[in-house]
Amino acid sequence: MYYNSLIKEFKDKNFESVYLFYGNENYIIDNVISFLKNKVVDDVYKDFNYKEIDYKNSSISDVLSTFEILPFMSEYTFTIIKNVDSLFKEITEDESERLVNYLMKPNKTSIVIFIGENIDKRKKIFKEFKKHSTLFEFKKLNNIEFPKWVNKYFTDNGKIIRHRELSYLVKETGYLDKNSDKILYSVIRDFEKIVNYSNEKLITIEIIDKFIDKPIEDNIFLLIDSLFDNHTEKALDILNLMDSKNEALQVILFMIIKQFRIILKIKYLIDTGLTSKDAGEILGIHSYVAKKSAIQAKKISYSSLKKILKKSIEADRLSKSTSIDLRIIIESYIIEIVCLLN
Repeated sequence: MYYNSLIKEFKDKNFESVYLFYGNENYIIDNVISFLKNKVVDDVYKDFNYKEIDYKNSSISDVLSTFEILPFMSEYTFTIIKNVDSLFKEITEDESERLVNYLMKPNKTSIVIFIGENIDKRKKIFKEFKKHSTLFEFKKLNNIEFPKWVNKYFTDNGKIIRHRELSYLVKETGYLDKNSDKILYSVIRDFEKIVNYSNEKLITIEIIDKFIDKPIEDNIFLLIDSLFDNHTEKALDILNLMDSKNEALQVILFMIIKQFRIILKIKYLIDTGLTSKDAGEILGIHSYVAKKSAIQAKKISYSSLKKILKKSIEADRLSKSTSIDLRIIIESYIIEIVCLLN
């Protein structure tokens, strides 16, 4: 992992006086800070030697005065300054001068970590931090680091995950997707559910599907793929899974109908000579959605699409104008589509 070098420095008790941690992987930041805190702060004297400051509710004067406090019955004081993004945007010349003076001559019995997320690297104060302190960017894990991290997480929590299931889980999280804004805190909640609520030591595909919350769009793609493959039971299982996770049935029906409309539009545009990417741009949909829809469009004729969309209008009307259970309407709609496709 890219942050292991930092952990090694802390293990060897090689501490710098001032750090700037920035980036959006707050889970790693929090764990690195926790590791360092355990190294330098005695719980008995924590109230004297450890302090967290939210810069949103503070000032340079408050921050600098904290750094001058001497440690009590300890070698170091340890101070965390959170949310310093605004410091880099709003710091005045006078404040900058005072802060830089400290960076140049820090208190050697004080360890300070400034934490930000979207730091403006163009600012003069960032260049001063770069010159006089230790900078570390906590970026998303890459396609080698993330699977290793996932494997270690489950191993540390007494679970076994084999290569096939690990690859499947990594894909299902969406963490490594090209345009994904997911961070580790986004996926850790699902992992905790597997650890805390699954009685099985070995993690299976079934356990992953049960506990990992997929975006509704992903489940809709899987459901429609099942329809094309004549797997009615699998499609109904996916419907049941979404229902059990409290996805609104009206939304599920809407998304299925919407996807068939997208398939029709994509099919027409590709038949005019466009690529799925170009078609997606014209329709204003994500390239991943366009690519998946293009694959589905190849499997269906205009005639079948017309019949399905007619059934879609009927299902939508029934869902809004009758007392028939919506779940029954959707199940019947799914079965009718399978009949039309096969």
